Amino acid sequence: MERAQRRSRMIATSVAALVLVAAPGAGARAEVTVARLGGTTRIETAVALSKSRFGPTTYDAWLARADAFPDALVASAPAGFFNGGGPILLTPSDHLHPSVREELERLDTQRVFILGSDDVISGEVEAEIAEMGIDRFRISGRDRYQTAAGAASTMAGETFQMAFLATGADFADSLAAGPLAYILGRPIFLTTPDELHPSAAQGFLDTTSRKITILGGSAAVSERVERQVEETCYNPGTPEPDCVEVVGRIGGRDRTETATLLADELLRQTDYGVGPPTHVNLARGDAFPDGVAGAPHAGEELAPILLTAGPDTLGDATREWLESYKGTIETLDAFGTADALSDRVLEEARAAASGS
Repeated sequence: MERAQRRSRMIATSVAALVLVAAPGAGARAEVTVARLGGTTRIETAVALSKSRFGPTTYDAWLARADAFPDALVASAPAGFFNGGGPILLTPSDHLHPSVREELERLDTQRVFILGSDDVISGEVEAEIAEMGIDRFRISGRDRYQTAAGAASTMAGETFQMAFLATGADFADSLAAGPLAYILGRPIFLTTPDELHPSAAQGFLDTTSRKITILGGSAAVSERVERQVEETCYNPGTPEPDCVEVVGRIGGRDRTETATLLADELLRQTDYGVGPPTHVNLARGDAFPDGVAGAPHAGEELAPILLTAGPDTLGDATREWLESYKGTIETLDAFGTADALSDRVLEEARAAASGS
């Protein structure tokens, strides 16, 4: 299927917004506006994020289990690849949440990609989607690692060359890479921290991904795994084997710093017209749902997702990054309710971005 051209959607959202405006000051930008995009639950926050950027005739949607992170992590790249992009929605394992049903109807969705096996998202959910007259395509494997490779394989026919590799034991690095994966259509493969998972190695070969960027520090993906990546070859045993290459590692002291480094990487993707940021997104860094569902939202904006250290703690790296762009940032979207990101954290982020 052809990659649709990147397009910008600015669709009004009906979600409640908290707006914080900085007072004008000498030499400072007049205002930095913080808007909260969230619902009463993680499922409804994902719906709110979908409404913020996607309108009727959105052909595809991606559906993940609301209470488990692994399968949803790898949806960002294919979600941005097909038919101009589509949202990542969350549902309980055993039934289609009513808010998700309503959103699929609003979007006039024609196809839903279901992430995970029947044990992850049940056949009952798939049957409910079928009753709506929507085509289904299930992406699943024996485990999260094989499911990640399966998500990449949905984009078969493209020569990726570039792909990401992240730990499957945690969510933060893949979460922060979501907007970049969405924009570039660059798959995210998962591995165990200390051993390259066979599904990832085979996934590189199946998708002809020859250049791998590792996400996270050596505690997330070890140097041993890095060596094993470069021992993955298309023609092993020949005098000049064609082997996979690790072209870089994006990792900081913690998940919040890694997210800022991924934000910097996104800003370097000038082929997409991204310059100094005027808009950024903020998600809770010690929980996965809002940031995972926010990847298409951020990808549509060509804007990064920064992570907080917790619901009440912005984190030094995030604060410093916002301060470094205080002359350019105008708006910031915060994902989730006050339980996910407190009003105090949003005010701290606004103050850092405005230099106040």
